[in-house]
Amino acid sequence: MQRLLVSVVSVVSVVSVAFSVLACGDPSTEATTTETSFGLTSATASATASTGASTGDTSSGGSTSESSGGSTSGGSTTQSSTGSTSEGTTSSGSASTGDTSTSGDTTGGPVDYPPMDFNLIFRQSVMACSGCGIWFDWQGEDANKPRLEVTWSLDGQQETSVFRHGLDGAENAFGFFIVNPPPASPEEHFHSILVKQSLARTGLFRADIREIPPDAQIDDATLFLHIHSHEGLANSDTSSVLEVHECERDWNWNEATWNQAADGVPWDQPGGDFGELIREIRAKEDLHGAGFNKGNPDAHFDFTDYVKKLQAERG
Repeated sequence: MQRLLVSVVSVVSVVSVAFSVLACGDPSTEATTTETSFGLTSATASATASTGASTGDTSSGGSTSESSGGSTSGGSTTQSSTGSTSEGTTSSGSASTGDTSTSGDTTGGPVDYPPMDFNLIFRQSVMACSGCGIWFDWQGEDANKPRLEVTWSLDGQQETSVFRHGLDGAENAFGFFIVNPPPASPEEHFHSILVKQSLARTGLFRADIREIPPDAQIDDATLFLHIHSHEGLANSDTSSVLEVHECERDWNWNEATWNQAADGVPWDQPGGDFGELIREIRAKEDLHGAGFNKGNPDAHFDFTDYVKKLQAERG
């Protein structure tokens, strides 16, 4: 009788263990996401904001939901804020994020790499007509959000990192513009870069690109901006010029206005702090001449030299 009871207990134990293994699932099939924090200056607070997008002239967009790939597996592209890219990577796992929790700080990138902040400020130096600004806007489509793609090489292998707000849950790229007086809610200008001389509007784009290894060689850096398909660029505008400078101050899109970069942190000059001139974007040569217009709105611009400079400055 005792032997029978021992046998029954043993069988029950085996069944229980088997059931537990089946219930836990295979952990190797679960995608994981690692997030690290990129801190601004101590005076720049992190905040959250709701979705939506519009411009200082006319509104557009609305709330969106984003689904994007996880970490690459055996592909040629690394993605901290990426979904699929033109490099044809194979991704596994998925993550979903919306714009309902967006921060003015940037997150993402290996914490053990030195910071590298791609920080631009735009102003119009030549205005073709009284209403001739240039307007890059997402128009409510995730794919139209401003994005930076950097191709780099290390140990004989070439990789591409893509930075666009919200992909893979990362909040490490921001497009925004400021105007005086400011909008009722800053989220009206999220993912939108409207640049005008009068009435003055200043464009901003910023990305935390620290995921690029400090000893990598920078091969190419391209900024992709979507021209607003109705009001982004006048067909007759062949003389407007945008100056693109390095922005000399961190800024928080939940708090930035014409007079301040963040709460309690004023710009050195109203409208933003303009550093070194990086390049110009000319309506004739760089937009119409390159085939970019309201009918073909997906424009792109080279910033390779600027990223090489940032990489060199990391030491």
